[in-house]
Amino acid sequence: MIKKRIAKKREKAAFLEGEAKEQFIADAKAARRIKRAINRATRRQQHKAEQSRYRVMINNAKMFVTNVANEEEALKKASTHRTFKEQVRMAKSAGREPNISVQILEK
Repeated sequence: MIKKRIAKKREKAAFLEGEAKEQFIADAKAARRIKRAINRATRRQQHKAEQSRYRVMINNAKMFVTNVANEEEALKKASTHRTFKEQVRMAKSAGREPNISVQILEK
């Protein structure tokens, strides 16, 4: 649909001159920009769907980690977050050992 719109604008621009021609060319460029933005968004969504997700649980708190290769990397990435550190600190201050588990989630 967008390709047809761009082609029509180019055909009309061939018969026009001056300001009208510039406006048609600008509209065609805008349509191309919109199409590129749509393609970029769909690629981003596909890439996000393909990533493996891990759930890191500290006692009862859950954290989700993406874009890691294995469980060790997921734990390492989660341990840099403030909420992870707070949960570990709260468990230790209560005199309990923090129960940490990592699970891979299905895609």
